[in-house]
Amino acid sequence: MKGNINEIQIDALKEANNIGAGHAAMALSQMLNKKIMIAVTRSEVVPSEIFLKNILGDKTALVASVYLKSLGDIQGAVIFMFKKESALKLSDLLLCREDGETKFIDEKAQSAIKEVNSILTGAFFSVLADMFNLKVFHKTPFYAFDKAEVIMDSVCEEAFGDREERLCLATEFIESSSKITGSFAFIPTQEAMEKLLKQLKVK
Repeated sequence: MKGNINEIQIDALKEANNIGAGHAAMALSQMLNKKIMIAVTRSEVVPSEIFLKNILGDKTALVASVYLKSLGDIQGAVIFMFKKESALKLSDLLLCREDGETKFIDEKAQSAIKEVNSILTGAFFSVLADMFNLKVFHKTPFYAFDKAEVIMDSVCEEAFGDREERLCLATEFIESSSKITGSFAFIPTQEAMEKLLKQLKVK
């Protein structure tokens, strides 16, 4: 849950998240040679049906996802989710395939999606590390294709050891020409949020 974090603190965290997500979007733009937009960061509670409805429209939607666990001074979880159609289009771009050539997320596509999301997470955390003078790194990314609610429950179980609701910062990457939309969620631990807020000097 949000715990003792107030709205002013949440706004400050959202702004920091926006800066990190903006740098990640620039990295993705350079990789794909296409303009990538980001939506305004929202504060959400996960795992929850409201989060999945806001991000994907349906908790039972089949999604290709990449999960990365963060370590160091900013511990928590990062998860990217793409609906099946967007994941197939993204695979075509990453693997220089013809539009519509990828019919399912094969091993090469999985590897490419994991790699690009690892780069995006690195770009995101490098900004936070520089902003707050904190050390942060992430573990090897994991790929999964399943219903969104199953993936979110599994991520929370693996990252935090439970399925309790906790605050996350969520945004979306949008590439309009190929109609690719991907969701990004940063789920810090309570301790990590307190460290960020201390550096932001927000009370």
